[in-house]
Amino acid sequence: MDILNSIIKEMTKEQVRFFKLFIARSHYHDQRLDESLFDQIRKSGDQYDEEKVVLALYKKPDKNSFYRLKNRLLSDVSKSLMLQHVEEDQNLYLLHLIGFSSEEKFCVTFILLFTTARMSSMVRSFLISSDENPIIPLLEKTITQYSTDTEFRNSSTLRFKIYNSVSQILLQKRNYLALEDYLLKIFGDFTKDKLFTKNNHDVKLQMIVYIINTLFKNNKIKESLLYSEKLRDAMEEFNRLLYDKYLFFYYNSLVINFSKSDKDRTIEILEEMRTLDKIVSVPFYELFIYLNLAVSFFDKKDFHQSIRYWNKLFSLKGFTTTDKALQFKIYIAELIVRYELGDYDILENKIKVIKKEFEEYFSKKSNERDLLVIQILQKLVKTDNLKLEANIIDQINSLIISPINKEAADADILNYKNWISTVVKV
Repeated sequence: MDILNSIIKEMTKEQVRFFKLFIARSHYHDQRLDESLFDQIRKSGDQYDEEKVVLALYKKPDKNSFYRLKNRLLSDVSKSLMLQHVEEDQNLYLLHLIGFSSEEKFCVTFILLFTTARMSSMVRSFLISSDENPIIPLLEKTITQYSTDTEFRNSSTLRFKIYNSVSQILLQKRNYLALEDYLLKIFGDFTKDKLFTKNNHDVKLQMIVYIINTLFKNNKIKESLLYSEKLRDAMEEFNRLLYDKYLFFYYNSLVINFSKSDKDRTIEILEEMRTLDKIVSVPFYELFIYLNLAVSFFDKKDFHQSIRYWNKLFSLKGFTTTDKALQFKIYIAELIVRYELGDYDILENKIKVIKKEFEEYFSKKSNERDLLVIQILQKLVKTDNLKLEANIIDQINSLIISPINKEAADADILNYKNWISTVVKV
């Protein structure tokens, strides 16, 4: 795989112009072979023929000089792109590190950079922000090529890096079935090859958590619960080395799975979590407990008990400090509970408060599902003939009932689809 060609091919006209100015700063020329090579790559595209390019540049098959030229060009292209965009975010400097690698080491450097634990969120977003991002197929090809290399394959460190990269790619693409197959295979391979040690025990536990969540996502509840027990057993290893760190994740795995099959068991687990100082001492974890208790009792149609936990939730530090977008969704979920309780006056007053406090959220298309729920609640309070309003029914079908909105539905606090089916005839 030719990294240099892939990068040059994807450069915009503005980036090309900036690069030409960038290389013109220097006084060395080499008959501007670097610029000639750049132009050849840019012009040739998929028809690029390296042998012909070498002869065109050097009039003889001088591969050593050619590869030195390519490495210098790769470095300059990297520096140019970094300089052009560095003012947008100083963290782009990390991308500059790529330019310090020779071409044969570039792919490995890219993987290591991509998977660095402390890598900035901005750079991570830059690398996997969309399906159209050319970096995704580039990284996929890189991993495929280097996975077959014997030395690369025998390095436990690099095998862990490959695992991290592949899992991130599949997760970004939301290909959960492929992610499940990959995680189960790689976990089995790593176990068989005895790669897991005390030094990388954190990776092992993380991998099991990924497997649990992926199986749950694929609606394989029984299998997911089996790996929950594997997680608990692994937490006991090395004299409970990371037991406290993963305690919440173990309980979370039980909650999400039993919430699908046994609401009473879910509540028992959540009540047990409330007694554990190591969990409730973390504000977000405490918020998780009370939110899931409120939702669990709602699902059991015990609305009075549900609203008690909702009221408690609003006083938690974890709620007051949590992301405002999550607060918005939690408030809307409470509106549904208020409707089920018949607290119409409270419901209408709370809608007024929400509209004022979250004014900016009422103009965002990403919130259209939540806004539709508010609209439905306002209608339900005043009329029993909601089913006669065709425009509302159309919105319900397209935004909430339609299976294409499954990913958006996953972010709902309460299941809008299930609730609407009980109050509106569509």
